Amino acid sequence: MERLLPRDVRRRADGALVSMKYYTYVEPTSVEDATPLYITMSEEEILNEYWDYWYGRMCNKFGKDVVDSKYSSVDCIEDWVTAHWAWDAE
Repeated sequence: MERLLPRDVRRRADGALVSMKYYTYVEPTSVEDATPLYITMSEEEILNEYWDYWYGRMCNKFGKDVVDSKYSSVDCIEDWVTAHWAWDAE
């Protein structure tokens, strides 16, 4: 499967290189304190944290051959963004 290139650069399906994006999400500071804690992560950090879990779950659901032929790291990031209610950090 395609993984992002290091150093804030990634390759699109057409081969062009583009800058890595960053996403921000919010979680409470603690169970007792609901003060929002804003966390910003790069696409590379998201993949390092979420890829293995996401890929395994997708293979269990659809089968490895389907996942390898129809899905990419972009789909993994999109799922992470949705699950964390994250937004582009610009």
